[in-house]
Amino acid sequence: MSTTTSSQQPRVHLFRAIIGVVVLLVVVALLPSVARADVNPMVGSWEGVDADGDRLRLQIGGDGSFHWQEQSAHTGAWCGAFITVQGKGTFVGNQLIGHGEIYCHSRGEGGRTLAPFTIDPLVFTLNGDTITDFEGSGSTLHRTGQ
Repeated sequence: MSTTTSSQQPRVHLFRAIIGVVVLLVVVALLPSVARADVNPMVGSWEGVDADGDRLRLQIGGDGSFHWQEQSAHTGAWCGAFITVQGKGTFVGNQLIGHGEIYCHSRGEGGRTLAPFTIDPLVFTLNGDTITDFEGSGSTLHRTGQ
């Protein structure tokens, strides 16, 4: 037997509906952000080797930030042991298009200096499960397990 009168039933149903909505909102708020956000497939760690045998590494963050490293036996005369690029870009379709500073790194005392060249804009293109680099050299990077 019900203890509510017919005039109280609409209030009870409204109260239950409000409680249901509040519980739903709390559950959604507690879900991990990964479950709610679209994670760009370019985000993560990538590695490869270019045509000259240079080792390439790329780290892309969810906010479009990136860190590129190229260890090369061919940069010694003009840029030291390896180059790095740190920058920020925007995801546009299957590309990350951005701007960054290119640094030369030397072994020993030389340290890090700004490179004597620029590549602007920097463009990384996702092709299925690989990324081609901004140099347009055809270098292909593959996702690492990191």
